[in-house]
Amino acid sequence: MTNSPGAGPAGNDPGELREQVRRTREQLGETVEALAAKVDLKGRAEEKAAHAKDEVQHRAAQVLHLVHGGRTAEHVQTAGAEVARTSRSNRGPVLVAAGVVVAVLAVMVVRRRQSGRWC
Repeated sequence: MTNSPGAGPAGNDPGELREQVRRTREQLGETVEALAAKVDLKGRAEEKAAHAKDEVQHRAAQVLHLVHGGRTAEHVQTAGAEVARTSRSNRGPVLVAAGVVVAVLAVMVVRRRQSGRWC
């Protein structure tokens, strides 16, 4: 075996040796970090739990979106407030409509009692 410059770890060039030592230290540091990450069971468990939590929240948001037909709680509140405002401004017609509904229900109840059919 000959010891020519660049022929491996036995090279005589001090700059080349320093560079090899630096690269080896860097690789060793990365290896130690990777091993430490594998051994850190608590950290891995917390990471998996956080990922699972995010996934559940995302899926819950998708389900709520589907259930509400694409409407958020803010949309529902806005629509409810608009209905309330409209009914307040048109109180007369709303009361008449409610009275008609009550009268129809009363007539239906009376007819069922008279016919003997209660179910």
